[in-house]
Amino acid sequence: MDSGLDETTVAISAGLANLLRNDGPWPSAIAVQTAAVAAAERLGDRAGQARALTELGNLRGLTGDYPGAEASLQAALKLRQQTGDKAGQAHALTELANMRRLTDDYPGAEASLRAALKLHKETGDRVGQAYALTGLGSVGRESGDFPGAEASLRTALELCEETGDKAGQAYALTQLIAVQTATGEYADAIRNGESALVIARELGDRLRLARALMELGMAQRLTGDYDSAARSQQAAHDACAELGNRLGQATALTELADVRRLTGDHQGALLDLDKAIGIFQDLGNRGALAWALNYYAAVLAGTGGQDRAIAVYHDALRLAREVRQPDDEAIALRGLGEARLREGNLEAGAACLRQALEIFRRLGMPAAGQVTARLAEIGACSPAKTG
Repeated sequence: MDSGLDETTVAISAGLANLLRNDGPWPSAIAVQTAAVAAAERLGDRAGQARALTELGNLRGLTGDYPGAEASLQAALKLRQQTGDKAGQAHALTELANMRRLTDDYPGAEASLRAALKLHKETGDRVGQAYALTGLGSVGRESGDFPGAEASLRTALELCEETGDKAGQAYALTQLIAVQTATGEYADAIRNGESALVIARELGDRLRLARALMELGMAQRLTGDYDSAARSQQAAHDACAELGNRLGQATALTELADVRRLTGDHQGALLDLDKAIGIFQDLGNRGALAWALNYYAAVLAGTGGQDRAIAVYHDALRLAREVRQPDDEAIALRGLGEARLREGNLEAGAACLRQALEIFRRLGMPAAGQVTARLAEIGACSPAKTG
């Protein structure tokens, strides 16, 4: 093959990488980067091959091909290590951590991010440090370390502001919103969501825009602004559909379903959740599946399907414990407790609520106050062993 054409392919793929990742469509972007990997290999251009492999891994992860993503990123990391490229190693490690997080391997994700952060500090790359810290914030949030997550994210935001990295700022803000909604700081979450939206629109970055809409919509739902929440989630879903982002579509559908439940549209909620759960199962994302199953059980419980709700809550509880997501574990326990109370089983209901309360208190979540009040209401305030 003409080496000049190969050089052009490698150069174009590198120049368009950010645009292809942020605007999609991702299947086309994958085709471009796949061609670039092959062209760079023919040229013996290991740096170009590693760069294209890293982008290819990122894109495969975004489309839900997690095994393919990890394989590409491991190959990129190996090439970067062979050439002694610390900056490239750090970039590959950061992307590899994201894939591990999406497959519920939080310890593996954290280890990769800390290795990336160390390399970025050695090379003096403050932008890279910010991205690794944002990743650590995301892992901390999903594994229940909300104070640690907030500390990492605030440091990341400071670095982004100092370096003028607007895309990084929007990324860190969306992760911070998720922490703030979990800990009940709704006004701050909405304010940060609106800021992230402004930045994403200024950049014309549809991926960041979709993520900001999802997190903002969650905060809007929690404050009772259901109309705004529904609009935000629908817009996020549509943007993800255009990009080919199946995980994002399922996430938005899950949130949209809870808005439907809260406004009495139980049938619409179940339809959205069926779609979302199918995607999460197809992707093999057990953490997201546990989260969605809690929503599904809540709809069933609200429509009188107590037996099915209890079964689904048990599935959510098992998955949440397997992937070590304590917030979803507590939500499942709370749901089970309420379901048992509706059956008239005070002892079993109170036991589940006490277990949920212990976790909510440990995480610093506002649901702790609600569960405490509920236990007082049923006359079951005394502590119980949770085993």
